[in-house]
Amino acid sequence: MEYRTFTLEELADPKNRAQFIHQMGIEMREEILWRFEDMAQGGLGGLTYEKPEETVRFKHYKGKPNSWFIDVLYEYRLLERENGS
Repeated sequence: MEYRTFTLEELADPKNRAQFIHQMGIEMREEILWRFEDMAQGGLGGLTYEKPEETVRFKHYKGKPNSWFIDVLYEYRLLERENGS
């Protein structure tokens, strides 16, 4: 898969977000996937590094429903299967 950059608007689409995550280094990817799994189940995705009292969901994904995270994770798993990763 060729590396691709995305605009913020493009990243609102679960398929594009999944591709963006798939391109990340393994450590960052694992952290993001853990946070997305948490938010897919209604969690807050942990705390941000900038402000200890601020959650990832509130800062970066405000208004995104659980279903959006579920869709991103689904698309990510499809990419993993397609690429044999």
